Amino acid sequence: MYSTDPPWDHDGRYFRDALLGANYCVPILWLSLFDANGLVTWPGIHDGSPYAAVIQPTTECVKRSRTRLEDWSRRWPHVFGEISGLWLDYIGAVQDAYLAVWTEEMTWGAGAESWAADLRGYLSGLDDPQSADFRSALNQSSIRTSGDRLEPSDTVGLVTAGYTWARQAPWEGAAHGPYWQGPEPGDDHSGCRMCVRASPDRKTDGPQARLAGFMNQNVRLLAQTWRLLVELGAESRFDGVTLRALYQVDPDGFRDAWREETGADPPRWLIEDDGL
Repeated sequence: MYSTDPPWDHDGRYFRDALLGANYCVPILWLSLFDANGLVTWPGIHDGSPYAAVIQPTTECVKRSRTRLEDWSRRWPHVFGEISGLWLDYIGAVQDAYLAVWTEEMTWGAGAESWAADLRGYLSGLDDPQSADFRSALNQSSIRTSGDRLEPSDTVGLVTAGYTWARQAPWEGAAHGPYWQGPEPGDDHSGCRMCVRASPDRKTDGPQARLAGFMNQNVRLLAQTWRLLVELGAESRFDGVTLRALYQVDPDGFRDAWREETGADPPRWLIEDDGL
């Protein structure tokens, strides 16, 4: 999720000052901010190829999301009840005039035209929870539908709202993002779940105890992305810069977390770069 038009401050593969990230989906709470009137065509940051994205004024986005979440929380309190307040507080504090979602990677598997049609369908169905488009939006956000019940495939915050990129998010599963610079002087960070997990006073076993805070969460997310790209034959698109940066912080902890997620060692080029 980004907050300007179009993304420009990037490292060659991803832009740096996005608010949140997600893996090969547009989380349902991101979608809740927009409607089909916000659809735009942007040039890709990789090769300039056009793709469908969405951008609208922040004040309108927050109001739209709040209205939808009031309805969704009544229907599915076990999914949206707790995350709604955290989400609205987080997104309501954004000072930028616009919110946008960078969706270029979504075109890599589906193709630009197919993705544009899918995105329009998701946005068109958000105000009709009984529609097929709404169910499709949930499904691509890793929320399964079983009759009238919703079943998130992972932590509710992670699948509905994504994870931290540059601005720390407060829900479980948000972790610390690759461009998060840490709390500002004077910040009370005692409520951060990831910092609590990394505290020396907290006793845990296994690789999670050796990887501090954001490391474990982000290594596992990167491992999931790598595995998917390998399956698609698109591993050349992987963000090697971020991977190397995390690996160099704690090679042993990195390898343990990677193996725990994938059942295999990290890519050979990464280990060889370390001289092992």
